[in-house]
Amino acid sequence: MKKISWHYPHLKYWMGGTKFLYEVAIRINKKSSVDIITNSGQRWVISQFTKNQINVFTTTGPFYPNPFFFWFLFPVMFIWDTIKTYFYIKKSNILVATLFPSNLTMALLSLLTNKPYFYYCYEPYPYFHNREFINSHGTLLRVFIKITALIYKQLDLWAAKRATKIFTLNNIMQKAVYRIYHKHSVVTYMGVDTNLFKKYSNNKINRRYKKNLLIVHSTDYTPAKKTDLAIAAIKKLVVKFPNILLLITSTLPDSPNKQRYQKIINQNHLNNNVRLLGLVSSNDLPLFYSAAICYLSCSDDKMLGTTSSNLPVKEAMACATPAIRVNITDEDIEDSVSGFLVEPNDIDATAKKIKFLIEYPKKRLLMGEKGRQKIIKLYNWDKVTQKIISCLN
Repeated sequence: MKKISWHYPHLKYWMGGTKFLYEVAIRINKKSSVDIITNSGQRWVISQFTKNQINVFTTTGPFYPNPFFFWFLFPVMFIWDTIKTYFYIKKSNILVATLFPSNLTMALLSLLTNKPYFYYCYEPYPYFHNREFINSHGTLLRVFIKITALIYKQLDLWAAKRATKIFTLNNIMQKAVYRIYHKHSVVTYMGVDTNLFKKYSNNKINRRYKKNLLIVHSTDYTPAKKTDLAIAAIKKLVVKFPNILLLITSTLPDSPNKQRYQKIINQNHLNNNVRLLGLVSSNDLPLFYSAAICYLSCSDDKMLGTTSSNLPVKEAMACATPAIRVNITDEDIEDSVSGFLVEPNDIDATAKKIKFLIEYPKKRLLMGEKGRQKIIKLYNWDKVTQKIISCLN
């Protein structure tokens, strides 16, 4: 295996995409060598990579502006990033990128150095190609995004088409990649560390919330996660199950949008039934999943990789906990076998499925075990990495 340089936009948050990069990179690094190049990142996130002997190079570091100003400064930021990246890739044989503008940087450097460039596309860049995602923002921001897309969208299309090969997460994203970029892609799926994500009986979370019926939901406080629907479903169950408790974890605990959801909780008098936990450590996540009646996802945007692939759903299932999600895919959940699939925005149906899982614990345990068996069989990080490596070679 040759030396790889993998460009990733930023390492600011421990989100699904970052976790994917981490799991694949540490496995590639055991067989060869991989460097991560990124615009900026939080020190503790970068440390997750470096403690596993993965070099991480930042091109702009503390000078990286917030996303709004980034686009005003984009030409300058991009040129600076590309120049610095050029010096970082000198000893590399293979270039890999994820998301825009990383794909543009590596496509240009591939052209200059004649090194092969591969593109791992979690999703066609949503700020350019996902109408539903764009329209979920406020009026002024929506106008700004559309103007930005008008200026830079063609660069994303060019960079994707320049790739030797495109990888993506699942069949839904494979179709989206072909529709947007007119290129075939290789589906690798995701993985789950089933040694970490497994059933933990009578753990500290069970003991802490022993009087509660726990439901777990994960959010980044963007409209795409539809956290408001998760809260609405719990509201319907409070009268019959006053001890029900929705625990909401977050990959963006400092998001300014957090206050909106706290306001919804306050207005509906749900402070005893809904709690915003913030960021939960990787070691504690399996404990929360294990203690829960179910994991609840309400997002339904097919064009978002985080929705169609939905790593928290798979992690919960690995902990033998049934999951409920919108029926845009049966990739992980088999309806009524390992969880439930519901129609988008159907709060009543969602509440009824939660009620079923509460009232039929034996069925819930059986569904949880079926789910774990499927995750073990299909979602293995070693298989994901091997598929990527075989294509890079």
